[in-house]
Amino acid sequence: MAKLNPKTLKLILDWVGDVPDRQLKDAEYLNSKMVQVFTAASAVMGLAGFSNTVAPGNPPHPSAAATALVALAFLLYLGVALHAFLHLRNQKMAAVRDPDQIWTKLWDATEDQIRHSLIAATAEAFKTNKAVLDGKTDRIQGALFLTGLETALATLALIVARIGF
Repeated sequence: MAKLNPKTLKLILDWVGDVPDRQLKDAEYLNSKMVQVFTAASAVMGLAGFSNTVAPGNPPHPSAAATALVALAFLLYLGVALHAFLHLRNQKMAAVRDPDQIWTKLWDATEDQIRHSLIAATAEAFKTNKAVLDGKTDRIQGALFLTGLETALATLALIVARIGF
């Protein structure tokens, strides 16, 4: 291995040392956003369930089209629920600050070797955590899209029922 430059190691470690901690905070933030999206999707579905899908007339009759649209909205809601479940399930994220591991592996290392090891561990943790965060981002985008479609279908069901289609 090439000679380690202590100033460079310190600079790099100072710059990237808290990245895994920031990634954990990002995951918590994305989790709270997913809860908000799922709450919105649940509210839309609840309101659609309470809505009147009976077409006007004498006597009023159930609107098959409106009922079908609410049923489709419910299927989209199930998709949002699946995205939320996959998003919020426990996923292992990497952390660098594990004193037990540092002690057992680096108890006889020099200060610069420890810094180098921490930088390498941070790089590995970043890759692992980035994959988890990318998956969470994809699932929240999918849930947002499905919630938008669900809202559109529920709204369309109300319109269809009101015009008697």
